[in-house]
Amino acid sequence: MKRILSIALALTMLLSLSACASGENEPEVSENTLATEDAVTEIPDVEEEVEEASTLREDNADVIEIFASKSEYEEIIYEWETPSTPYESTGAYLYRFGGTVLIYEYASEEDAADAASRFNADATRFDYSDGTYSMVEQTPTHHLWQRGKYIIEYDSSSSELLQEFNALLGTEFAGIGSDYYYPAYASELYYVLTIAGYTVSPKYCEGTGGDYLTDIDSACMLEVSNGEIVYLFDCPDEDAAIEEASRFSADAKTYSGEDGTIEIDYDEPTHFYRYYNIIAKYSSESGELLDIISDVYGYQFAGEDYEYTPTERSYES
Repeated sequence: MKRILSIALALTMLLSLSACASGENEPEVSENTLATEDAVTEIPDVEEEVEEASTLREDNADVIEIFASKSEYEEIIYEWETPSTPYESTGAYLYRFGGTVLIYEYASEEDAADAASRFNADATRFDYSDGTYSMVEQTPTHHLWQRGKYIIEYDSSSSELLQEFNALLGTEFAGIGSDYYYPAYASELYYVLTIAGYTVSPKYCEGTGGDYLTDIDSACMLEVSNGEIVYLFDCPDEDAAIEEASRFSADAKTYSGEDGTIEIDYDEPTHFYRYYNIIAKYSSESGELLDIISDVYGYQFAGEDYEYTPTERSYES
């Protein structure tokens, strides 16, 4: 049966700090809002734009360098008149690139620590000192660190630079998670699994955990709500992925490396797939996701044999 895979990928990158309606026993919500779409589009309550930002550049030069070295970026520096400021800071300084970095400055380290303590764990709510609060939507996802008198916020749909920020700043005090990673090459399988009824958590991983698949640029894993994991490896290009795939034996139990043949042991039946420059690995006793993965990536190039009939399915939402 001819395989039909219709996937409409649409990612809406919108972060909004919206006021919540107040109830009789609930504090009034702040009217101050901040909206972003992997870049700041509008900042209300801006008192004036200024050219210099005290010592912010010097204090955070290493933070700025992380993304400034990756691509050209745009710097926007604003001052707000307190108390109409995001997170009650004295000023917010924004750097836009493939995502957005916002650096909030406070009068002192103690004030920054106090503000940090008023976020909930996943950074979806901030409680103002006057009893109001703002709800924050995790689209795009964001991560927060405190360093001295600054709170640093990183917003990105993929969180591709998160591990670099973690190495510099330590573990975030609030946010979606320090191991979150959702690269573009994971979006197709993520979408299909979600439409099929699964909850999927994309996370960062360093590699295969072995001496095989050595020519990869990055790797991520999709933790699926049935308890299984699909690993995705991004090769530099399709030719590199083809070369890597050719090194596996048909049963995926050996890999021809640069220094000789490597034997690979698996605790569960394991299957490898290639899709353009992506190589996917799926280990499972049940094989519950085999048909879905095969519908997206085609039949395995190495692994334990299984029966597969292309499924006529539509994944339109």
